[in-house]
Amino acid sequence: SVSNPLMGSAVFAKEAGKALRKKILTLEFGDSITFTSFGDGRIDHLPEKSLQISRRMPARQAAELVEGEIRSFSKNREGDGATHMLSFFEDRNFGCDKPGTEIWVISDALENSDALNSNQLVKGKALPKPFTQNLKGCAVTIIGAGLQGDRPLSREMRQNIHKVWTDWLTLAGATRVTIRMNP
Repeated sequence: SVSNPLMGSAVFAKEAGKALRKKILTLEFGDSITFTSFGDGRIDHLPEKSLQISRRMPARQAAELVEGEIRSFSKNREGDGATHMLSFFEDRNFGCDKPGTEIWVISDALENSDALNSNQLVKGKALPKPFTQNLKGCAVTIIGAGLQGDRPLSREMRQNIHKVWTDWLTLAGATRVTIRMNP
């Protein structure tokens, strides 16, 4: 959405790109990376791109490609008016049955859908219970949570966001949840 820190801060985008680069450089041959955008759930978002670490696509090259995509994100796209992270998590098969699968999300984590609006979320209202445990076996990291553009929300609001999403992701089966404002 337009409030995503990637859309409002070139500094954040640069740091987020570095963080993902560092993570990708630890991957081994055969490991896969899939990246996409989700926003309000429209189908005209960034098409899903998949890379597999191999001789043709070594981790260094994949890291450079993903870092470049992240750094240029706001230059190449317009933001949406809403963030639908619930549907992003519930409507996909992330392959969490494969050991070591991780999901990294760059978002302010301000759900703004029919299920819950961002004002309710920052006040600590719980998200509806997940209808699936499709995250069972995955580790989930959200960076940018509580950061709107380049402005952080209050500490209390950030703590509420952290708790609400940690509770929901755990119920959805995530084995480890990391939520932070900065990359």
